[in-house]
Amino acid sequence: MKVKILFILLVALVTYLVWLASHLDIGQEAVEAEVVIVPGGEIVRPLKAAELIQEGYVTSHSMIVSPLNEFIGTKPLIDFITDTGLSEDQVIGELEATSTWTNATNSIAIMEERGWQTALVVTTDYHTRRTRLAFERASRGKDMHFYYVSAYLKNAQGEEVLYQDSRQSLRIMASEVYKYIGYYLELYYWIDQ
Repeated sequence: MKVKILFILLVALVTYLVWLASHLDIGQEAVEAEVVIVPGGEIVRPLKAAELIQEGYVTSHSMIVSPLNEFIGTKPLIDFITDTGLSEDQVIGELEATSTWTNATNSIAIMEERGWQTALVVTTDYHTRRTRLAFERASRGKDMHFYYVSAYLKNAQGEEVLYQDSRQSLRIMASEVYKYIGYYLELYYWIDQ
């Protein structure tokens, strides 16, 4: 009897993990907000954020990049952003973040300093579920609203690719499911080490 129950629990756990791996993207349509936040990572994130600013979704015309001190190859991230036509004055650099959790806490602190209550958060499609968890928990008790917009990886031809269809899909899904479970258990500092 115990073996049967353990087997059922194991099947249920595996089923949930497979479901989670294929449902990491919970991105929403862009809506008007006061600022756009870009957690560090792939270059598609700040490029999508710049596009949203240029399309008029961001009333302050500003983006918070957390952290801004990243390089893509040998080129500073800020150079990629200004290449889109945005000025350095439109980019609010946060330099201390080391994880999605600290992206959230540090970006929320900047929002509070500036009196902003709404933000678009642009992250890669596979990263939206964990990003939402981090931002929603970090903003508990605050009158803030976040909307999560997916940015997509690109293939060799420059076409957008869903994370499930990328060449790195298994690595992406395994890593993100592991980190999401850690974040769900509030192991923010341990999981990102």
